Amino acid sequence: MSKTYREHLIRAVVEFDKFMRELDLHIINLAMSGEFSEVNALFEEGDVMRLDIADFEDIADQNVQKLIKVFRLLHDVNSSIRNINAISSDEIDRFDDLPF
Repeated sequence: MSKTYREHLIRAVVEFDKFMRELDLHIINLAMSGEFSEVNALFEEGDVMRLDIADFEDIADQNVQKLIKVFRLLHDVNSSIRNINAISSDEIDRFDDLPF
């Protein structure tokens, strides 16, 4: 069965979301292994910390700063695509489990 334009669009948004989660994780790991390495050393393997990109807004590391800018730009694009096409969270959740 051929997929519709909307199905492909929603699938693209699902993949975009996965990419954004990965980028978020890489930015946090980069910051925690660089400028925040002393803080990182205070935690044991398996400890859980809730961090957000906003926690690193004032970091001096230029690489982290550039990645944060890219992350925010991509977040805005993703939000715009969702808004323009009225893509609901329910639609995303339904497609997220499909194998295509």
